Amino acid sequence: MSTDPYNRNFTLEQGLWGSLPSDIYDVRFRTTATSDDGQILKTSPGAANTELSHLVYTRDAVGNAKLYVNNVEWASGIASGDLSNWDNGYAFALANELTGNRPWLGTFYLVAIFNRALSQAEVEQNFSAGP
Repeated sequence: MSTDPYNRNFTLEQGLWGSLPSDIYDVRFRTTATSDDGQILKTSPGAANTELSHLVYTRDAVGNAKLYVNNVEWASGIASGDLSNWDNGYAFALANELTGNRPWLGTFYLVAIFNRALSQAEVEQNFSAGP
């Protein structure tokens, strides 16, 4: 949900940008405590591959953020601040930035956005349900 690669509410990306390795995932999440580009939470190299993958980013009300790949927590951090600075005019895009310079490599089978943080048990339940 963004306008370009530097102004976003949130984005889930694969590496493939600048000097980032191509086999990582990163999330950029904007709050009142971040820049317009959002806070980066990224996996270590090796998280992204050509296999079917289940990706989950979750952030609770106090800012605890986690990024799961196939039910494994690959990254965590604190995304403090609130969402009062989100821009309601930003568009929701899948598989690329609106500018067309961040193509997603792969196929989507399901995209879900929740209005609350998922627990680790819920992440596991959804992963176990399969595609």
